[in-house]
Amino acid sequence: MGTTLSGNEWTVACEKGVVTVSGSEVTIVIDGKATTKTVANERSGVPPEVRAWGEALAAGRVQKDQEPEPALADLEIVSRGRFWSLD
Repeated sequence: MGTTLSGNEWTVACEKGVVTVSGSEVTIVIDGKATTKTVANERSGVPPEVRAWGEALAAGRVQKDQEPEPALADLEIVSRGRFWSLD
């Protein structure tokens, strides 16, 4: 998806709760219980990924971490409702 809006916050509603990222704060609410953790806000996840993709195109090869299988594994984790630990 794309937008012309700029912001530093997003929320994902899940079957058993909600994940909200606002700046460097991540809040996970599961069954009404909220846990918040401060994480590094690198603000650079997409540019390195696009740069690596462009370099792979220019070199005529596929980077191992950009193959479809890792992306499908990520989707499997999300679809099963497994979240990272805030411990």
